[in-house]
Amino acid sequence: MSFLASCQNLVPRPWVIDDLDIFITKWSKKTWKKAVIFVDNSGADVILGILPFARELLRHGAQVVLAANDLPSINDVTYPELVEIISKLKDEHGQLIGVDTSNLLVANSGNDLPVIDLTTVSQELAYLASDADLVILEGMYNQKKIIIPSILLLQLLVETVISPVA
Repeated sequence: MSFLASCQNLVPRPWVIDDLDIFITKWSKKTWKKAVIFVDNSGADVILGILPFARELLRHGAQVVLAANDLPSINDVTYPELVEIISKLKDEHGQLIGVDTSNLLVANSGNDLPVIDLTTVSQELAYLASDADLVILEGMYNQKKIIIPSILLLQLLVETVISPVA
């Protein structure tokens, strides 16, 4: 089945939970300086989900840090794989489908488990994330898989992740 055919088979809006219009309105009014995106699954999730989203953030002037696990865990994309994927997708000018990638960084998350343990992120990622104003935990189960070191960090994550959209 083609992508177009799949799109035509989608359930029409409004969906049961449909915050798309609110998200688009808030998205168009807000600009982020730096976004850290914890990537999850490999394959289509990275190519058709994360990278187009990262391109859009870059297009709006944000610096984007993609954080991936060091070692494979279930079907998660790894840091070396993500570096290779992005390298192969860039054109001869270093652009990702017409978007400058000088503000696109890939970092090793420091994790090698199917959870995001924020207490053990790599020093590189901790440094890169220190001034981020948007943090995205991509993946269906990431809300349940976060190991949080303190209530303060939980509050920070809630303010950073939920507030821009809520």
